[in-house]
Amino acid sequence: MENEIIKGVSLSLRSAFGDGYEIYQNDVEQGLQEPCFFIGILSPSRSFLPNGGVVDTVPLDVQYFPQDPTDNRGMWEVARRVIDLLEMIPFGEGKLRGQGLRAEIVDGVLHGFATYQVRYLRRREAETMETLTVQQGG
Repeated sequence: MENEIIKGVSLSLRSAFGDGYEIYQNDVEQGLQEPCFFIGILSPSRSFLPNGGVVDTVPLDVQYFPQDPTDNRGMWEVARRVIDLLEMIPFGEGKLRGQGLRAEIVDGVLHGFATYQVRYLRRREAETMETLTVQQGG
């Protein structure tokens, strides 16, 4: 499911910014082509609902590495666009809404944050009883 969310964010970034920006999801030790984006999952979690439902929570950090890390004005323009596209991403057959959208610049890198929650029912195997014998008196 995390990969589907990353795919949705990647498709949205590609649609908004075009092919001139590399989009990474794996660590790049050297050879980073700027300007580019890096999509990272922060700390996913899972919670359980009383009805057997499950809620998976996936917080993301979309990092933007500009060609000029001193151009704060340009980074804030990119920040607005990134926040707008993180609000609703393609997911499966539909769309998924991001929550907690925010951005900040740290050490010349723009960070766009969003959290996605996916709710679903987990299939449980039916518990079967062993043999039951009933005698009715009459």
